[in-house]
Amino acid sequence: MTIAHPLSADGLAVLALTARSTRGAAGGRGPDAASPLAPRDVARVVRALSAAGATPADLLGRDVAEIASLLGGATGSAETIARLTARATTLAMEVERLAERGIWLISIADGAYPARLRDRLGDAAPPILYGAGAVELLGAGGVAIVGARDAEAAALRYTSRAAAAIAGSGRPVVSGGARGIDAAAMSGAAEAGGSVVGVPAESLERQARSAEVRALVAD
Repeated sequence: MTIAHPLSADGLAVLALTARSTRGAAGGRGPDAASPLAPRDVARVVRALSAAGATPADLLGRDVAEIASLLGGATGSAETIARLTARATTLAMEVERLAERGIWLISIADGAYPARLRDRLGDAAPPILYGAGAVELLGAGGVAIVGARDAEAAALRYTSRAAAAIAGSGRPVVSGGARGIDAAAMSGAAEAGGSVVGVPAESLERQARSAEVRALVAD
């Protein structure tokens, strides 16, 4: 599967700043490992870089002194950032591995990132989004339907009909993919020819491998 929106150099830098751990990479696990930055800290770094006429990609391959210069002399932060960005090569290989499985990553520094999410959450917006399928759906809005896993049959039928009606209006249906109401909403919209956005609570990679999900993504 070809990924329509490969992670940019800026996106790779943002990923390096925020990824939880990278086995075997500098800045990964170990006594000298640096903790990843929180979304608000990433936003502050991006603003400092912008003020210096730079972007997150300019952090890659830089030493502590160069990073401190870009950030206005914040040496303590520069040391943490240098440890984190040292993982970029290993992370790039992981991005390629996920791409081979049909999973894309977009960063808040990339044009494909949904403006609605950035505008509404501000500095708290997640710096990296992972997904499979049409990334454009993230900016399309929609109607969210979530509910009980052990819903009665009548509730499941109602949910399916409601989702089909939403699909007929041209709006995507957004749900979590769990059994019960979530599954009824997503299948109802898909069977009506509509678009569905699933936000899974478990492994995206595992869900993306399921035959049902792959068929929907391909369609």
